[in-house]
Amino acid sequence: VFEPVEPLRDLAQGKELLLRAGFLEEELMELDGKLVQTLYGVPLHDCVVKLEQGGLTGRLLVTGKGTQRNDELIDVANALLCFAASLDEPGLAWHTVTGVTPAYRVETGGLFNVATCTPAYRIETKAGACLVSATTGEVLNVS
Repeated sequence: VFEPVEPLRDLAQGKELLLRAGFLEEELMELDGKLVQTLYGVPLHDCVVKLEQGGLTGRLLVTGKGTQRNDELIDVANALLCFAASLDEPGLAWHTVTGVTPAYRVETGGLFNVATCTPAYRIETKAGACLVSATTGEVLNVS
């Protein structure tokens, strides 16, 4: 939670404060009345801040970036196949896919609490959403 000395008037003012704090313009994207942190234009899952009672609440990563090349990412079609294979009852109507968007899954750990961003696909259905790892095909429920 970030509480400024004077309450923020709007999200644009909150974004300006985050830019002064060292975040880059290309890292922050306004979406549905919230600021979503991105990595190379792709949203970081659960790295979102919103304006609440004149302050910013949420989660952003404040670390330097390093990248590791991975040429063997699965495509959307294979991500959907992994999702279908993970279902207990694959033919039911409530598993109808309503959207697929690229994302990064953020994990932290280790002695220095290093954040790792793994490429993934967010698959949305009428019943909820899940992330499918673009490196392993692992399916994780998120809602």
